[in-house]
Amino acid sequence: MLRRTLLYLSVIIVGLICGFFSEPLYGLMWDRGVSDAAGVQNHPPEETPSQQNEAYISEGEAVTAVKNFSPVREELKAAESGGAKLSFVADQEPTTDLPIWLVEIKERYPDRVPASRYIQVDAVTGKILDMQYNDLQIAGINLTANRRDMSKSLGKPKTSKRFYDNIRRQTLRRETYNGIEIVYDSQGDVFKVTSNQPGHLGPRGVKVGDSKEDVVKMLGKATTAFTDLLEYRPLDNTKAWVVIKLDSDSKVVEISMEKAS
Repeated sequence: MLRRTLLYLSVIIVGLICGFFSEPLYGLMWDRGVSDAAGVQNHPPEETPSQQNEAYISEGEAVTAVKNFSPVREELKAAESGGAKLSFVADQEPTTDLPIWLVEIKERYPDRVPASRYIQVDAVTGKILDMQYNDLQIAGINLTANRRDMSKSLGKPKTSKRFYDNIRRQTLRRETYNGIEIVYDSQGDVFKVTSNQPGHLGPRGVKVGDSKEDVVKMLGKATTAFTDLLEYRPLDNTKAWVVIKLDSDSKVVEISMEKAS
């Protein structure tokens, strides 16, 4: 007890001589450890929200990207001639988990009920994430090809079988290659392509083995989403779609694209 009292007295005397209690001495007295001059424990500085946003394009740049998007640009021209008004506003800001600007387009027409829709913009690159019909392709195969095109580019299929589809009410043909399945309608036109191999790139480069997070970063939020399935529809053609199947680990196991008959 006497020794501890003498230690405290010594510290106080030293503090009086120096004119203040230095932080190391204060920490020694109260077992608080060494802190910086502001009395804050020494930890690596945390990244502030403003620093995080430095990596992203601004709201204005996101809106400009949407206005320059070819389908929207055409709509703006049509709106001007038809007396309609289109307004653009960011409805959702990017986050670390979802680095996407969500821009709302509000449409006001003299003779129609006002409507709105959304366009997704990659907050890092400024690219529009929403797909167009031309983006729908798997392993270079798109939905405008026919069986003759596929025979020239892919050669003889591993299997080829005709079957009757009760939903479409027509006879279809299914042909398979390495990791690719193509279904043709009764006219010989491609209407569905499926891949379950990592080597075949799908829309925007999505492939089997990618995580759900990878898919969202490349394609944005899905039009329809379930635990094991994501569905995307192109902006300029709602009668075609892409379906991405996921396993229990949220990894892509199959990519398919299809158009209505």
